[in-house]
Amino acid sequence: MEKRTCIVIGAGLAGLAAARVLSKAGWKVTVLDARDRIGGRVWTHRFEAAEGANHLYCELGGEWIGRGHTHVKALCKEFSLEPLKRHAFDFSFLEAGRITDRFKVGAWPFSDKAAEAFATLREEAKSWSPRSQEILDRKDWWTILRDRGFTRQELLRRDLMDSTDFGESIRQVGGFSAAAEYFTGNANDEMDFRISGGNIRLAEKLQEATERRTGSIHLNNEVKRIRQDSGNVRVTVSKGHIYQAAFCVCTVPARS
Repeated sequence: MEKRTCIVIGAGLAGLAAARVLSKAGWKVTVLDARDRIGGRVWTHRFEAAEGANHLYCELGGEWIGRGHTHVKALCKEFSLEPLKRHAFDFSFLEAGRITDRFKVGAWPFSDKAAEAFATLREEAKSWSPRSQEILDRKDWWTILRDRGFTRQELLRRDLMDSTDFGESIRQVGGFSAAAEYFTGNANDEMDFRISGGNIRLAEKLQEATERRTGSIHLNNEVKRIRQDSGNVRVTVSKGHIYQAAFCVCTVPARS
């Protein structure tokens, strides 16, 4: 088996970025994905079939690029996807059937007491041991904030805001997972920019760069089995075909 060969499982940004780096270095790369499209969690829908609206699009997946997302921003610059469109926004809450307080982008919409508790929790997180992280992830984010002094109204607001990041209520989100999300970002929770024309354009550029060199991308190929020995990896897909390479990089979420 040729040594500079690799199978990449997953055609999301991670998989495509890995394939692009390897192919740029002269490796023969095969990318496999179970879906019929590239992008993974990045999914731009274009209204191509709607008369008079074929210039419109919306994000059904990853929506934001944050100021701190240095690698993604570097790729956007390299592929001439700049300038990024500013996508931060002011916000307000609809509570009990009426719009209540309004806040500027990045503002803190909770009490000073909650701000102090959140800052203390952030400082403590810097020295959490692996055991502490494990224990915290057994508690949900709602409970952790409640125990720190957030009122019920503040918890409901936090639930509304944070559920847009996790796709579910913070009553179901592990405490350490949430802390890792919010303690490493900025005041906007890295909701700052997007790519003009749709975030999928970055995935498309990575695909083009990979296929121009020594890479190939195969969609509708769900991986069913991976067998590895000292010098070979065999990946069996749903269609029964077996792909072989010297190495394999798996970029899909663990629970997939």
